[in-house]
Amino acid sequence: MVCKPGKVVVAMSGGVDSSVAACLLVEQGYDVMGLFMRVGAKEGSTVRDDNGWAAVVVPDSGTRPPEPPSRAHQGCCSASDAADARFVAGMLDIPFYALNFEQEFDEIIDYFADEYARGRTPNPCVVCNDRLKFGKLMDYADAVGAEYVATGHYARIGERGGPLRGGGLAAGEPQTDASAAKRTDYVGGGRRTLLRGFDRQKDQSYVLFGLRRGILDRVLFPIGELTKPQVREIAARYELPNRDKPDSVEICFVPDRNYARVVRERRPDGFVDGEVVDATGRVVGRHQGIGKYTVGQRRGLGIAAGKPIYVTGLDVLNNRVTVGDDAALLRGSLVADRANLFVDGLGESFAAQVKIRYLHTAVPAIVHKRNGGKVRVVFDEPQRGVTPGQAVVFYDGDVVLGGAWIEHASDEDVIPISSAGAGFVT
Repeated sequence: MVCKPGKVVVAMSGGVDSSVAACLLVEQGYDVMGLFMRVGAKEGSTVRDDNGWAAVVVPDSGTRPPEPPSRAHQGCCSASDAADARFVAGMLDIPFYALNFEQEFDEIIDYFADEYARGRTPNPCVVCNDRLKFGKLMDYADAVGAEYVATGHYARIGERGGPLRGGGLAAGEPQTDASAAKRTDYVGGGRRTLLRGFDRQKDQSYVLFGLRRGILDRVLFPIGELTKPQVREIAARYELPNRDKPDSVEICFVPDRNYARVVRERRPDGFVDGEVVDATGRVVGRHQGIGKYTVGQRRGLGIAAGKPIYVTGLDVLNNRVTVGDDAALLRGSLVADRANLFVDGLGESFAAQVKIRYLHTAVPAIVHKRNGGKVRVVFDEPQRGVTPGQAVVFYDGDVVLGGAWIEHASDEDVIPISSAGAGFVT
């Protein structure tokens, strides 16, 4: 008798990626359960499922596919997204539940507002992945006896010490037999670790750096070896109604991109007028509250300087915004805290390619461990816009070594160490 691979809870957002992930898991013989996370919409009544979890009743669209999505679609987790997810689950004949995580998600919005009010730039997607998609969702998997949790992220889980697909697809590089055959070996420990998605244009490993090492054996990324066009081709083969649904491109609870509105609603004390100064301390204007600004920001400063100027620093204690030209944004190093490393034996200092924001191109650097979960990252070349509150993530090719939360930029002198290639530094 052939045994099924196991029971898996797949997070279904109503988008094409998670829908195709569910399709592939069914194809592979898993016992699949679809789960939608309701995080704030008021539609639908809340009940308790058989395991005592707060669930939301999603109206059944019957045999009629949901309405075609608007090209302006920017958020996720709406009632219409829930309906899309439920319809796809019905097509696949798998159980589907919508759980109410409104309270937990409200805490993430509080974090978002708190960080801006503190002069930091938050990354709620990382926090949502850590606390909900691979936190609460893993708890739910335990409650229903599921071995695995799966999502539609463009990332992979690989086995260190064995052959791993290396290189991935560079931006604009087509997938060919030659590119698919790329391989690299990463030696160390024989444990499961996080890898970049095969399609570098869609890779989401940056926002997954905070996953707990202990759960990697239970995480599945079914589309991690695919490109976005291939995902849409599979969706078309299944005739999924959301096959042409556009990607969510903004923070789901701020689809209008008005971050200041959210911060002002929750932390009005972060909107006290104050001085805007240049690097010498000379007052050059007034600001409308620290919570409205982020390092690297150019728009909305309201200062005529005769050249482009940017926010280069936020002083919450003195309620002061510092501005300067593009060169003033360059920093040679940073200090980060709450480091999460997936790989053992890296030593007190190690070379890596690092990303300091989601769309940043990874650059060579040396990572120095410090006490208390802190690290100091020294770039080979100064980098623009090191932003407190964002994540710095460390890579060795496709392997995610780990990451940390940026505390502040730093230009302390250090002993230079060559970082021509990622790996151990002796």
